[in-house]
Amino acid sequence: MNFGAFFLIQLFENKEGQTSFNSLRGMGAKLPYLGVLLLIVMISLTGLPPMAGFNAKLYIFSSLWESWQIEGSSILIWVFIFGLLNTVVSLFFYLKVPYYMFFKGREEAQNPVVGNLINKILGTILVAPLLLLFFKSDWLLNVLNSINFAL
Repeated sequence: MNFGAFFLIQLFENKEGQTSFNSLRGMGAKLPYLGVLLLIVMISLTGLPPMAGFNAKLYIFSSLWESWQIEGSSILIWVFIFGLLNTVVSLFFYLKVPYYMFFKGREEAQNPVVGNLINKILGTILVAPLLLLFFKSDWLLNVLNSINFAL
């Protein structure tokens, strides 16, 4: 998710020459395909369904909750609460990027720009697993369970 986000932001920076919220204004209309890819990545980073970030946060929070119920350690419940609060804060910051891209327009006229095909393909390769691993999360769990972590 992070690699996809940084890659896509770098593509927008290459088009504008800078990275700021104001430089992202209207870029969803100017580069619609890359804008949608960045929207998917930001939703996944936030942890909303139907993205793999939701499954990741669900597994982490359910493990914390289950461990707290078994052990009763107060640090586990504090980590759980801190994680939930962090998710709420991340919702604001991660969804601010697509908001500027799609809902905040620029003053000058926007002509759609055709992006580089290689960048579109690489961006799609980075974003596709975020959708696939939500619907087929058992694939990732099977790989993780097959790894022998014993030394």
